[in-house]
Amino acid sequence: MLCSAVAVILFALQGEGALMRWLWAGGVLLFIASWWSWLTTRRPAAPDAEASPHFRWINVAILGVILVVGFGLRVYRLTTLPLELSTDMASYGLVAREYVLGEQSHIVGVGWFYIPRLAFLPYAASMWLFGNNLFGLYMTSVIMGTLNLLTTYLLVWRMFDRHRLAALATAITAIHAGHIEYSRIAGFMDAWFFGYLALLLVVDGLRARRTITLALAGVLVGLCLQTYPASRIIVLILAVLVVYAFFYRRAWVTENWSGLGWLVVGALIAISPNLIYFGHDWQTYIQRAREVSLFDPDVITHLKHVYNTNSFIVVVWEQIKHSLLMFNYYTDNSAHFGYPHPMFNSFISPLLALGLGYGLLRWRKPGMVLVLSSFGLILVLGGVMTVNAPTWSRLVGIMPLAALLIAVPLDQGWDILAKLKGESFVSMLVVGVSAFVIVVGVKEWSLYYEAVWDYARPVVRVGRYLNTLPSQVAACGMLDSYALDWAEVKFMAWPRPLLDVSPDAPDTRLDACPGPPFVWVLSPKNLGRLDAVQARWPDGVVEEHYEPDGTHVFTSYMVER
Repeated sequence: MLCSAVAVILFALQGEGALMRWLWAGGVLLFIASWWSWLTTRRPAAPDAEASPHFRWINVAILGVILVVGFGLRVYRLTTLPLELSTDMASYGLVAREYVLGEQSHIVGVGWFYIPRLAFLPYAASMWLFGNNLFGLYMTSVIMGTLNLLTTYLLVWRMFDRHRLAALATAITAIHAGHIEYSRIAGFMDAWFFGYLALLLVVDGLRARRTITLALAGVLVGLCLQTYPASRIIVLILAVLVVYAFFYRRAWVTENWSGLGWLVVGALIAISPNLIYFGHDWQTYIQRAREVSLFDPDVITHLKHVYNTNSFIVVVWEQIKHSLLMFNYYTDNSAHFGYPHPMFNSFISPLLALGLGYGLLRWRKPGMVLVLSSFGLILVLGGVMTVNAPTWSRLVGIMPLAALLIAVPLDQGWDILAKLKGESFVSMLVVGVSAFVIVVGVKEWSLYYEAVWDYARPVVRVGRYLNTLPSQVAACGMLDSYALDWAEVKFMAWPRPLLDVSPDAPDTRLDACPGPPFVWVLSPKNLGRLDAVQARWPDGVVEEHYEPDGTHVFTSYMVER
């Protein structure tokens, strides 16, 4: 706490420096380490502690299979599925690369597009470890997405005391196309990795009266608040859980006062010294969220045009309709994915309605309160209340919750059939449910693969082409509607020198291209300049590049000497 306090004071007095950064990191690490004695000291369980079923070997085996399959679906052909690379993903990579190369060291405040600077550090660490390229950038999300499957299992198991329900919910999440996609691209999964892990630790702390897990949850909440803006809803989710506990599980609160206090302390330590920065410039902290809010005048103007109406009421109704029906009818509107199918395929989307109905009938049960409140908050604040609903990048946190609600009727149906048919029928249930999940998984992967395997904008195809060339080859472009200086090309083509030349520049400007070796890249509209390039360097090699459907994307002219 002293380290963090000094870090805050130093930042307030003289801004960010190396000492301040070390003090902040030291404060977080020392706070975590200070609980070591709790782990090493044998202490009796609290008298009212609520235990969950133990893990047997079969539970560990099933969880292991789900995690292996989930990891495989997330790492397979990582750099080419999806083929597209959005501007946001490339920009994440460029900022992370600045940290890897030592060009950036600040961790306080916001970076690209008002994202807190700390959010870029996991990607920088991944690129340092796995490679300063697309694979290194994406491996962060692969790891965190796979770990999110683990925390989903543990959260369901701890909240509902049911291994089978946890396995079903986690398996459905593992094969879900949206969760797979956001576990393969940068910028979104880290928020929910921290968020779900924090929820797991809070639930465990409340039920077991375990102060250490509540304290560590506080650190995760603090980190969560410094990632993608959608994750800030974690504060509301936890608030609803604590208020519910006060009225219906009061011992969770009255016997955990110290733990809840340490949760707040842990969050403050993880956030400091951004407490000063965001307190001083709150509008910057919420800028990205504000720009997509339904209360922004520009957003309302845009949505009135989209929905062809002049009525705010109609806009709100359409937002509600698009959000509620995104699970089985409306498709993704995000620029990062744009998945042309509903969130869940027709095999399992009807089960979501059954799960919601079951949950509403048992809304006072702690597990259902957590699921329904979290589901509703994310649906409203990440869907209804933001522009272009449904935009899945703001709704990643709802995917495991929806998978859990789909798993509920499967789990309950299992119990009913086992009672009606007897225990001898259980083996058939195991085979039947496993086959059902496998069929759904194959369907989901097929739809996902079809959607992402061959689509990429021309600027991305240029970047991917340059990435295949030797690193010493420079690239010069005469392009229209995009440029080599765009983030997508800059990230994938690094460290190759890049130069954009105006299509109407005089022939003397061609000599500005660094090299050789270099390659000229010309869009179809500028092929008339290829003659001038060939006249200047007659020994080059021309190659035309096409979309799978035969559309001409660009022409390259390689000059090696």
